[in-house]
Amino acid sequence: MSSRKSLGNLTPVDQPTERHPRFIGKIKLHNDLLSYLQSQLSETEADEVVCNLAGWINDGPNGRFITVELSPRFVSKQQRTLSASDVISEMLEQ
Repeated sequence: MSSRKSLGNLTPVDQPTERHPRFIGKIKLHNDLLSYLQSQLSETEADEVVCNLAGWINDGPNGRFITVELSPRFVSKQQRTLSASDVISEMLEQ
């Protein structure tokens, strides 16, 4: 994957009811991340992929906002090379 990050911003909004979001915004999802997530869905034949979500509070000319980053879940090289049964066996031995 490239070093480009899928970043977005959340800004506070008036919340007329508790069911309305307190923050709204947009995220730029880069093609390489989307392709990676799609390959994970295909490889695992799953209905979902777990991703990481991080946030930073920032100040701008229009007030405070939260910058968010969507990224693939980190999996160590060791975990990627082990089969599911190997991982379970390894966990039980510890």
